[in-house]
Amino acid sequence: MLPDLFSVEGTALTLHTYGLMLMLAFGVAIGVAHLRARVVGVDPDHLLPLAVLAILGGIFGSRLLHLAMAEPKLFFAKPWVLFDLTQGGMAVIGGVVSSILMCGAYAYKKGLPVLKLADAVAPCILIGQAIGRVGCFAGGCCHGRVCHIAPGDSLTGSVFPGGEIVQVEGFPFITMVMERGVGVGNISGVPIYPTQLWEATGTFLLFVILSLLFRYARKFDGQIMALYLMSYAGLRYFIETFRGDSIRGTEYFGMFSTSQLGSIGMATAGVLLAVYGLTRGFGDETPYTAENDPTTDVLGL
Repeated sequence: MLPDLFSVEGTALTLHTYGLMLMLAFGVAIGVAHLRARVVGVDPDHLLPLAVLAILGGIFGSRLLHLAMAEPKLFFAKPWVLFDLTQGGMAVIGGVVSSILMCGAYAYKKGLPVLKLADAVAPCILIGQAIGRVGCFAGGCCHGRVCHIAPGDSLTGSVFPGGEIVQVEGFPFITMVMERGVGVGNISGVPIYPTQLWEATGTFLLFVILSLLFRYARKFDGQIMALYLMSYAGLRYFIETFRGDSIRGTEYFGMFSTSQLGSIGMATAGVLLAVYGLTRGFGDETPYTAENDPTTDVLGL
């Protein structure tokens, strides 16, 4: 809808909205994690290498899952395409899982309270995802399929140079129409489901809910991460049924996309983590209380 914020005429200098939102997503997520690290007894100095691992793991895992599942011929013919970000796409779930595993391995090696740290970081992943999906909306990627509903009056029109938001009667009430050639979208001129905005809204609400649970209702180590894995998996599985972009992945067994299979795996991991956490309870470190949360005054959550 708005792939570029501005460009310098006569030069190749362009500020891409997606890239800016991606950097903002990582920045906000890392900032919130820095505030919450002390709550679970982790020195914030450890977050710098964790942030680097999260970024590298996010890119590696999202590329690997997408190429291996959606473009296997390209991947196995040219494995080095994994490092060429101009070819193929990314599968967010692969990046999330890869980042969690890499950061968890680092935390374990450094003797940090892995599950406590996971609980502190889980809501931060969600706020990063929410901001990142706004970038997807601006870039015209990760959009939904065509809505076979007659559009009503335009709500925003000229606000977005690359398209418009259109009101329709009945579900989904709001749709988006992209202009041809805008971003990486492959459907133009017709109303489509604004799945990027759905996921941005859903992940932000989950961020608020899990932040409140982290502050007031954390009963065992790993609880918030387990809830993240299960709740995001459910949200993503549902939204995926409305996706219509060409790089969303291949359907398996006639019904599952790459991300839906990943969602099933995430939900399963969340259930197993919850069972483990319930049997283990809190560790020996000082348990979390709302009174020692340094984010209370800053975020109110």
